[in-house]
Amino acid sequence: MDVDQLDIEQTLWLIVLALALGDALTTTVAVFTGLAVEQNPVIVAAIVAFGPVVILLFKLLYVGLLWLASYIAPKPYHLIGVSIGLVLGSLILANNLFVLLVANGLLQGV
Repeated sequence: MDVDQLDIEQTLWLIVLALALGDALTTTVAVFTGLAVEQNPVIVAAIVAFGPVVILLFKLLYVGLLWLASYIAPKPYHLIGVSIGLVLGSLILANNLFVLLVANGLLQGV
């Protein structure tokens, strides 16, 4: 692997991490302001038991598992993890932002 490809992959993983942090932040804001309800019963139970930090820990676990799958996968499949992270992370964050905007009345007629 040359340096340029390594730099690109590291940048993509940083984007995945940023998306996961954005997801954790928007989820926390939505849940703890009453604008949305967490639907995952495992997360709900963990939040009740340990507090909102659980949301961040689950997001980091998700990114870590994707990275581990990518690390152990043979080439060219090692890019599947970061690709999944980019696609799912973007969709989830966009959904969270949409929910927050609608709940706050910032999007009318949607």
